[in-house]
Amino acid sequence: MSTPQPPTWLVACLRWFCAEELLEEIEGDLLEAYCYRYRERGRLYADHAYLRDVLTFFRPYAFERYSRAKQFLPMFSNHFKIALRNLWHRKYFTTLNALGLVLSLSSVLLIVIYLRHEYTYDQHLAAAERVYRLENGYRDQQYTCMAFPEYFNSTPSVQLTLPQHLTAYAEVETVCQFVTTNSAISAGRPFYAKINDDQFILKNALVTNTPVAFQQVFAPDYLLGTSNEFSQQRNGLAITESTAEKWFGRKWPSRLIKGETVVVEDSTYVITGVVTDPPTNSHVGYEALVHQAKIPSWGAYTYVQLTPGASPEQVWQRLNAEVDLFYPGYTEDELSRGIAARALTDIHFTKDVLYEPTPAGNSTYLRMLGWAALLILLVFWTNYANLSTAMYADRQRELGVRRVLGAREQDISRQIVVEALALAVFCAPLVLLTTTLVLPYFGELMEVALTRALIFSGEILMILSLLLLTTALLSSWYPAWRYGQRPLLVLLGQQWQRLLGHRRLHFRNVLLTLQFFLVVGLLSLTAFIYQQMRLIQTTDLGFEQQGVLYFSVPGAEQYQALRTRLNAIPGVLSTGANAVPGAEMFNQLTYQMEGSETTFADATQHYLDWGSLQTL
Repeated sequence: MSTPQPPTWLVACLRWFCAEELLEEIEGDLLEAYCYRYRERGRLYADHAYLRDVLTFFRPYAFERYSRAKQFLPMFSNHFKIALRNLWHRKYFTTLNALGLVLSLSSVLLIVIYLRHEYTYDQHLAAAERVYRLENGYRDQQYTCMAFPEYFNSTPSVQLTLPQHLTAYAEVETVCQFVTTNSAISAGRPFYAKINDDQFILKNALVTNTPVAFQQVFAPDYLLGTSNEFSQQRNGLAITESTAEKWFGRKWPSRLIKGETVVVEDSTYVITGVVTDPPTNSHVGYEALVHQAKIPSWGAYTYVQLTPGASPEQVWQRLNAEVDLFYPGYTEDELSRGIAARALTDIHFTKDVLYEPTPAGNSTYLRMLGWAALLILLVFWTNYANLSTAMYADRQRELGVRRVLGAREQDISRQIVVEALALAVFCAPLVLLTTTLVLPYFGELMEVALTRALIFSGEILMILSLLLLTTALLSSWYPAWRYGQRPLLVLLGQQWQRLLGHRRLHFRNVLLTLQFFLVVGLLSLTAFIYQQMRLIQTTDLGFEQQGVLYFSVPGAEQYQALRTRLNAIPGVLSTGANAVPGAEMFNQLTYQMEGSETTFADATQHYLDWGSLQTL
């Protein structure tokens, strides 16, 4: 089992500021504490505790260049103490500004996390730009999977015909194929996994007959066991970290789970290792990896990783020219449209394809969400700057006395900026806390699994720091310039005062006007979205929606028995079988109207009995 490692950016930060004579001892102690917390409480708790430990050592005595800052620190300390006194003295202003800052930046941070999650789909792989998924064009539809030559009757060797053909190309590095059990081309349902006397639900397992190639393309990170052990073990099972915790508890690393047998629907599997959970922004998700000789489906998702510098177009042209070698009779079918390939990083935003394992993203909605975040920022910044300007306008006597007592212009300006920075710094933990508490509910609203670990990534913390810094500077630059240079304004005379102090062109009036337009725009956009949602929710779709239950039954005989029992229940008005509106549709066909030469493709068949019509 490999030693768990803390986030690399935190280690780099510690090495940057820590004195060389202290670094080895501090880094070693923190790593030892991290490994212990990882074993006892898991990765998320260990990462958060390591962040807290690193921040604890961010003190002057541990700085590498502390001696160079001795002259600066006393002056900064004086500004900081005065800033604390002023913020504490004006509790109402501080509370109001802090509340607005926390709520606004938390909202923006939630949107930023979601947008980053969506726009970085499948980009975590080192060779993501060289990975493509094969897609088959048939009729007017694009299939995201490749069918086996003999469909369900294909033997294990026949299922490997396409990967073996592609692997012979010099431009192809490797080819893998698999199915996920919750996908439409597989069982599409959960399984029961039995371990000794315990039984668990396995919602989604990834079954592959090319384990070496799959691990080369998608590179799962092993916490227990190795990729070779999984590849060499037929009916091997590599479970994810969350599955291991669910099956064996949080202290699974201390248990000997490798070699345990798992029974799934009368088939026995051997646990060969534990891998990290796949990223939530990956279109290939799973709870366990399964190595089988034969994929239990009529087709599979096929991925090709090209060599560096290879031309994708030339590979796909050659593949279509040789398609009859691995798909006999393919070119003779007039409904065939050829084999295409889609870049891995483009899959998430691809629409109108069949059997996509995860829902496609909508770039238009994401752009609208980004504009909404920008609008929130503008409203907040104008309001925040206006409140800060108003507060400093009431402190002109205090600032004047400081000038009389010998304070320089830059000292006044610096003091105002430090006060704004101090408030922003003290609000940073509150923003992180609020975002951490709200993120799971926001992810549930957006129907995306957003983990709290995303908040403490280097990019998100950097964005938060930039937002706080920008907020502090925008709220302090005008007061710092105006009141720090006040004697200069007096010397310049009435003409300058009229330009900056005109009641119609006053800076605060400009802010208020801008804020008014931004708020009206935001409310108008909200009202428009609300009307659209109400239209969707209240429009009559032409069938009964309330009080209808829909679930799968494995066979016709089971359905007949179940229908008899259901109809005997007084609260059941009717029962029906097969498709319902909105369910994913299969068996597309080509048809032609009588007396017409036009051929239509991809009509959808709905299989319903009389009971379904009565129910709906």
